[in-house]
Amino acid sequence: MYTDMHGQKWYKGNLHTHTTRSDGKVSYEDAVMRYKKMGYDFLSITDHWVTSETVEEENFLLLSGCEYNIQYTESCNEIEREVIIHINGIGFDSPPQLENRPALRGQAIVDAVRDAGGIAIINHPEWSRNLVSDIANLRGLSGIEIFNTVGGSAYEWHYDYSGFHVDQLALAGLYLPAFACDDVHFYAGDEGKSFIMLRAFDLSKKSVMDAIINRHFFASQGPWLEAQMEGRFLKVNCTPVNEIRVYSSHYGGWHRKGNDLTNAEFQLSQADTYYRVEVTDKEGNRAFTSPVKIA
Repeated sequence: MYTDMHGQKWYKGNLHTHTTRSDGKVSYEDAVMRYKKMGYDFLSITDHWVTSETVEEENFLLLSGCEYNIQYTESCNEIEREVIIHINGIGFDSPPQLENRPALRGQAIVDAVRDAGGIAIINHPEWSRNLVSDIANLRGLSGIEIFNTVGGSAYEWHYDYSGFHVDQLALAGLYLPAFACDDVHFYAGDEGKSFIMLRAFDLSKKSVMDAIINRHFFASQGPWLEAQMEGRFLKVNCTPVNEIRVYSSHYGGWHRKGNDLTNAEFQLSQADTYYRVEVTDKEGNRAFTSPVKIA
């Protein structure tokens, strides 16, 4: 836990974690222990089709979770296309009523997770080779993975970054909160790399879930990042980085490059409908805001 200069509490967490209960390489207990030792405050164990429970400890929170993955074919422009959808259910009150069957589709997963009191996050759309329409057609999503560690590190897939999907959805008016997650399976360098920093009243399930739902977090691999609009000016503050980049509906976006940049100001155009910010430090670690609609 980190307390900022305003007295606000920030907590570090990973919402995509696998164990030997599905296809991970370490046990549930070992995974929890490893994340505690790395200084995390909260975690969700999201094994495939195996639900975990919420456990509130004095200084650590386990949020209930599960990854629901489906695969099917559909016709697209007279071509048979394989569709892969992975959705994390997080923070549900009771196990979602779902059965892994061939006819199951993404909307039924989202609906069941929400009916059970949880939130649904679409996982690694770049790795899954999702069309933007695969996501835009899902009603009730609470977020999207913009970065997924294992999608790039484990087999050198280079499918870890899904910023294209985040931006295309925002351009269409769907401003999904952006999460960075490990999706750890191998525990061979794919753990403790990507996380969210979340501002909450305390480490209770209610406070953490409220903070997620109200977008009081940013995604990161290390850098600290804050951004806010004042009129048409976007002000960015961060820990020292070498690049600050703004994505928006303006062609080309905006950026600053330099050594040890800690702030920047950008005048966005009148045509801009949203913004999101990414920063990159000298080691190549990034931080990401969610896309924000410009009023």
